[in-house]
Amino acid sequence: MRSKDIRTLWLRWVAANALGEMFGLGLTFAVGSVIISNLENQQSGFVILISFLMAVASGAIEATLVGLAQWWAMHPWFPMINRGVWWLATLTVAGEPETGL
Repeated sequence: MRSKDIRTLWLRWVAANALGEMFGLGLTFAVGSVIISNLENQQSGFVILISFLMAVASGAIEATLVGLAQWWAMHPWFPMINRGVWWLATLTVAGEPETGL
């Protein structure tokens, strides 16, 4: 790969990740704010369950936007990468617990 191509790929990769995170986290925050504001006065196991499900769903939203943005960034250089496979890999890794390594 030529150095110009590498630079373009790097810039696309950085932009894709930045935008994916910005919109992914923004959408997660917006959805979470709406749900939490509607549940804040209730105290029950239901609220805990909804909060847990919201956390899982928000991770999936963020991973979806980041994964699709990453695929878009790499696809011109690596056309053999399947969008669905890349998305699923991103979703899977995003759902893995931190190991601290």
